[in-house]
Amino acid sequence: MTPVPDLPPEYEAYKTRLAGYIARAACFPFDWGRPEGRKDRFGMPLDLFRYDAKRLAVVIDRAEHLLRCLMIWMAMIRIRAGLVTRDASAPIQLPVDLQSGQNPSIQPIHLDLTLRNIPLYEPRLAPFRISLPELNPQHDTEDRAVTPWCEAKTTRTQTRKGYKGRPRNDAVLASDKLIKRLHRLGSLLDTLDARADRIAHIWAARITAERTGHTPEKTALAAQNPDSLDQSVRRRPELRPLKTNDPPDKLLDTAPEDERDDIIALHDAALRAADRFVELCI
Repeated sequence: MTPVPDLPPEYEAYKTRLAGYIARAACFPFDWGRPEGRKDRFGMPLDLFRYDAKRLAVVIDRAEHLLRCLMIWMAMIRIRAGLVTRDASAPIQLPVDLQSGQNPSIQPIHLDLTLRNIPLYEPRLAPFRISLPELNPQHDTEDRAVTPWCEAKTTRTQTRKGYKGRPRNDAVLASDKLIKRLHRLGSLLDTLDARADRIAHIWAARITAERTGHTPEKTALAAQNPDSLDQSVRRRPELRPLKTNDPPDKLLDTAPEDERDDIIALHDAALRAADRFVELCI
């Protein structure tokens, strides 16, 4: 079991309210799903008008954003409480979905299955990610993420086209992946502490490795040319766990007042937590 530090009372209050927001989100498909459409094994409607699918996507985005902010905050709390060990010499492993290249052992899909228009693998949700410090930010255009959890975009489906090819709001979308994201919110909340602990360990190891010059890239470079590793490459790691200084407008514009206030407050808390990681992870 993951040890839990003493928590500020407001943290537990935010977590409790988030559970309420997730419960409120779970009602959306029952309120707005097509009654004559398909349902999953829980009886939740899977088919929504395009207009409602877009609304549900924002509802889920809000909950996922709150989860990310709480995870970042909890990760900082764990480091500050001394529950995270930092070993700069330990290798940093990227999850399989971030490693480059294809597995040469995978055989092409059978022709008979191709003719039936069946994919090689069952579709999976995109990983829920929290960006971590970059080791080589000057070479990257986007944040790297090393946690194979979940982020997700609205499911792309075929829609009826309206005037001049514009998608119609009354097009009925098969929103299976969107509903899977909705179901997953409860699991993310239940495992929040364990996920935050993993973030804290990876984050601390990366920052410590960067400070000591023992990153995998620098270690390989030093092995080839010991004189190449000097102080000039030991720079302050960049921390960009959230993309913007303020919550995205799309999350706030249609949010209920209570949820809107929590998004603003937790986004700020996560930003301030990230600012403290460098000074804590020495």
